[in-house]
Amino acid sequence: LLMHATEQLLEKRKHSAETRLIVNISASCLKDQGLCDWLKGAFKAANLPPSALTLQLHQRHASNAVKQSQQFFEGLSRLGSGGSISELGPENDGEVLLKHLPVRMLKFSDDLVSKAQSDANYRTQLQELIQQAAQSGAATIVPKVCSASVLATLWQLGASFIQGDYLQQPTTTMDYEFAEIA
Repeated sequence: LLMHATEQLLEKRKHSAETRLIVNISASCLKDQGLCDWLKGAFKAANLPPSALTLQLHQRHASNAVKQSQQFFEGLSRLGSGGSISELGPENDGEVLLKHLPVRMLKFSDDLVSKAQSDANYRTQLQELIQQAAQSGAATIVPKVCSASVLATLWQLGASFIQGDYLQQPTTTMDYEFAEIA
């Protein structure tokens, strides 16, 4: 998967040099002691800057193996790449993970985003997590944005990036051109 992702990223960067890719990984990657070394070689062989790739781990996996996650994300940071945690939700330990894991990005759960749209307590929790992420230098990704009103609320809360059908429905290729809206 990572080899295919880096090949696709390299191809896309021929036309859009600033393209970056986030790849979801499984908990088994935390146990692979040679993965960071393999990535280093893959980046060098492809002449791909490590900053173009972010590896994203589900919150549940990071919580179940905080020490291994920390070591893995530190290894990615040393390469110049980065880590991300996905599915940060209303009933998990996002604050703890932010304190211990050197991540580049955080992606919130659909559940937290949905609840934050109608419940002030969840909106406050989302805002606090966004602020903590910003203080630690991590960008935030908020999924399931489907309307202008949700978008306006998220910008007020300080979200870094959004995802959702409001911008564009998912595609099977990396063909979205941000210059069209710039």
